[in-house]
Amino acid sequence: MPSMARKKDIQLLESYKNRLGINYDLARFRDFLNQLKNPHKKIKKIAHIAGTNGKGSTIAFMEAALIENGISVGVYTSPHLHRYNERFRVNGEAISDDDFSDILQPVIKYSDNTCTEFELL
Repeated sequence: MPSMARKKDIQLLESYKNRLGINYDLARFRDFLNQLKNPHKKIKKIAHIAGTNGKGSTIAFMEAALIENGISVGVYTSPHLHRYNERFRVNGEAISDDDFSDILQPVIKYSDNTCTEFELL
């Protein structure tokens, strides 16, 4: 059963759903990433899987092959089925509730209410 703090984190995150509508201008999001010290630039290698069908199985195959070869793998998928944590895996394991909350809190703090739920995630 989720803790009270975890429930509050999820309620806060969900309050960002559909709040700003669609905006294809990335200036606001770039400013947000700058406030977070551009964490995406620290990622050395990345594969972006996109398309209509087969993304989940392609990611599962790639993840398993890389882990089998001793390579550390982080995966983000969307949407989740039961919990937000499912979206974030490290070496095949969903991150814990505590890790999710620990990461979410400063991200929301820096967002200054200018991000969507998708951008926060």
